[in-house]
Amino acid sequence: MTQPTPLLTPSQVVERLAAAGVVVVEETVRDWARTGKIAAARLPSGRYLFRVEDIDAIAQPVEARGAA
Repeated sequence: MTQPTPLLTPSQVVERLAAAGVVVVEETVRDWARTGKIAAARLPSGRYLFRVEDIDAIAQPVEARGAA
């Protein structure tokens, strides 16, 4: 059986990114979701949830993402 993908709230995203040295606020995370810069699930209540894998990709240093 496949494990469900862990999902994060905007505040959890802020905490996870801060631990990696990326400083943002919750409104920025929601803006990224609204503009499609990061994938997010939007609940009927209007709240956003983010996959851990997507957030960890943002938290990686630029060099690790393959940029020159």
